[in-house]
Amino acid sequence: MNKLNFYQECNKIILLGNSEKFSFLFGKLFGNASIAIVSWRHCGQVIMSDLINHNQSPDLIVVCGYDYRSGWYSYRDYLEANIAAPLRLIDKLTGKNTCILYIDTGDDLKTVTYSRYRFAKNSLALELRRYGKQYKRVTLPVLIDSNGLASIYGGKVTKVIFNLLIKLGFVQTTNPNALMSLINQSLNSDLIPDPGVLMPRYLDIKRSVFLDRVLRFICG
Repeated sequence: MNKLNFYQECNKIILLGNSEKFSFLFGKLFGNASIAIVSWRHCGQVIMSDLINHNQSPDLIVVCGYDYRSGWYSYRDYLEANIAAPLRLIDKLTGKNTCILYIDTGDDLKTVTYSRYRFAKNSLALELRRYGKQYKRVTLPVLIDSNGLASIYGGKVTKVIFNLLIKLGFVQTTNPNALMSLINQSLNSDLIPDPGVLMPRYLDIKRSVFLDRVLRFICG
């Protein structure tokens, strides 16, 4: 598909991850496209034949999810939910002209992580390199809404803490307009993403979303 006409010619999009903010954003970017949303938690449970028959070889697959309950899963089930199951679904849906856009968390200089979330996102980013130039990746810090508040998964306490850290300048942020610009740059790039490899530490230990975020913020 010609880069200049991609937005006009993109008719079928699959969103892996039931995110209202990304559903709205891609609906705005691709106003004429039909968007099918698959909940991240259902990637390994969907009726494959029905999904594939109706959504084979989409123009764009947006990968933007994570199973936040997986902090309490066994290490094996956590990897299955966030890496293996989504990859199997992507493999079955992707056609030779399908573009895969991965919405990833921001990169840093650390090569070790104590965060299940960070490790899963990095591992999936590395696995998706198998698609070569079909694969695009956008890395972003915390997304904020029109009021400057963090648009993240979590309870009231988590959001209060994040908003305080944002005000104190400890957390980098981006807004929807800046994100749309990043998406446009990624879709028009011929470079194959090459994220660094993270080494996991103590990820076999189950934890809450809040604790996993604290470990990621402090230790990486």
